[in-house]
This record gives sequence, C-alpha cells and structure tokens, in this order.
Amino acid sequence: MINIDIDELTPDNVPALSEHIANAMIEACCVNLADSNHTSGLTTKLVGSNSDTIILNWINHPTTSIIRKWDPDNATEQGSSCIALLLIDKISNFYAVERTYKSSGYGFDFWLQSKDKPYYDDFLDISQYDARLEVSGIKKGYISDVEARTIRKINQVQRSNHLKKPAYIIIVEFGKPIIKISVDTP
Repeated sequence: MINIDIDELTPDNVPALSEHIANAMIEACCVNLADSNHTSGLTTKLVGSNSDTIILNWINHPTTSIIRKWDPDNATEQGSSCIALLLIDKISNFYAVERTYKSSGYGFDFWLQSKDKPYYDDFLDISQYDARLEVSGIKKGYISDVEARTIRKINQVQRSNHLKKPAYIIIVEFGKPIIKISVDTP
C-alpha cells in the first residue's frame, strides 16, 4: 500500500519545483479530485509495471470559485504532475531534479536523479542524471484511454533513448481515478 499525501509536494522533496509551482500543482490536483467528487482518503489502484493500492490524502478542498479559476486542461496537466512526482519518490530510488523544456525535443517532462547522489542546485550535465519521467493527465476517461495514452507516451519518450536512461511514464486519470506506470528501458 502506498500513501500519497498531496500536500507534501515541496521543493524539499522535489527540487525540480519552486515553492510557488509546487503549491499550484497541489491546488490543480485538488481541483481535479474535487471536480470528480473525490474525497481525501481515496483508494485507487496503481497498474502497469508496478501494481499496488494507493491511498490519496489531501487537506486542500477547493471551492467552486477556485475550481472555475482553473483551465481544465492546465489543471489536469499540473495535477497529474503533482501525483506523479510524489509517486516516483515513493516507488523508486529517484526524485525529480529538473524540468525539461518542451523545445528540447527530448519528449519527457523531468530529469530524475538517484537518491544516493547529493543534490546540487545548479545545472548538471545531462550525463549526470539517472532517469527520465514523462507525465500525462486525463480529466475523465476509461482504461482504454489510459492504455492509448501510454502507448503514445512510450513512443514519445523513445525520441530520447539515445541518452541511455530509463524512462518512467505515469498516466493519471482523475475520474475513477486510474494511475498507470510504465518503464521504457533503452
């Protein structure tokens, strides 16, 4: 069983984020969960290359007014990143240290580093990173949507397989919810 406390997303455990970005991701995640009528203590399944039960807990309960302030696509993207960043920390020996730029063409969202290495708050050569993380969110969908998105994202991360780093792909569907993780090893 994996306990994920949404409100624990901070730059201390995810150095790839500033405090403001972390707080926005938490709010976006809670907006999606509230919009799907979920309550804290929600139990769901992790499927894919890892299988387990996940319990999602959160304190932030956004009002209807807050929910309306978020663009649904942006909230889904930011909210799914919140869950994925906390999940990767729980199920692997990695944590996110840097966000990639879409313009880089790498096809993934975050660089991951082994927890066994010290974190330095300055740019590292990409050869020093240990893995890649691609995150995708679905507001409301079915397992078939999650499967189709997984295939698309595996193909997408393969653009950077020349880096010889494993890629974790996490898909978060907020309606049920469904959380799927896949690992693509070059």
